[in-house]
Amino acid sequence: VTSFVHRMVDTLGACIFPYLPRALEQLLVDSE
Repeated sequence: VTSFVHRMVDTLGACIFPYLPRALEQLLVDSE
């Protein structure tokens, strides 16, 4: 089960990672 969860996290991370910088920029802009 743990390996399955790790695989899911790796897949989701690979899918989400390209969007993280943009999301962080939006958070920084919104916070200012």
